[in-house]
Amino acid sequence: MQCPHCGHEQSSIVECEQCGVIFSKWKPHETPPPREEGLPSPLEAIFGDSNVLRLLESPKGLLAAITDWPVAREFDIVDPVGRQRGSAAQEAAVMNAARRFAVFSYPAQQLAFTLYRKFGFFSEAIVQGARGEPLGVVKQRFSLLRRRYDLLDGAGQLFATINGSLLKRWSFAILDRAGQQCSEISKPYAGYTEEVVTEARRFKVDFMNHHWTLPQRAVILAAAVNIDFDVFEGREHRIGLAALGD
Repeated sequence: MQCPHCGHEQSSIVECEQCGVIFSKWKPHETPPPREEGLPSPLEAIFGDSNVLRLLESPKGLLAAITDWPVAREFDIVDPVGRQRGSAAQEAAVMNAARRFAVFSYPAQQLAFTLYRKFGFFSEAIVQGARGEPLGVVKQRFSLLRRRYDLLDGAGQLFATINGSLLKRWSFAILDRAGQQCSEISKPYAGYTEEVVTEARRFKVDFMNHHWTLPQRAVILAAAVNIDFDVFEGREHRIGLAALGD
């Protein structure tokens, strides 16, 4: 059986083992209407002219109607001066199934890309464009001391790696193929109220003026989401000041 959504070959005829789509509920991607002349694409609207983006958890509860699936968390994507560039929705947990994360441009709320986080011991996140085209993959590597990830482009070629810091647990350096740091993902401390009481999440992605392509920037933002799952997803099950020690 070949998954009609991602093309994965498997024996199951009920649900895709790779992207988690339920075959009986799958619908082909519709070709989006042509953009009006002069309007940016969804990826351009989010990443086009901003060197730093912040992913801020939002309690608005507006995206469930757009995604058509239960939403666990919502985020605003904002630039350094506070202008909203996009929004994102995290799917509510489903046991042993891929977790979805959809990113939309602002204010048109057009789908920019979707992240499918596969269920497994080592995380792997598949990033697809608005029409299901492959943008890249975020793969966790085995490491004893710190978290490491490979970032692959839509053709499956390595374009960057991510190394977690030994001293700053909430800092993740993005290295080019030569091993030079060219960007960074971090989770700034937001204060006791937001970190422990409300458990609000916020991430900063600094592209450091590196000449990433738009799909590569989408994969890097997806990596920040994947790191959230790997490092911080379980924090809501901890109590009080113990969470500050992460």
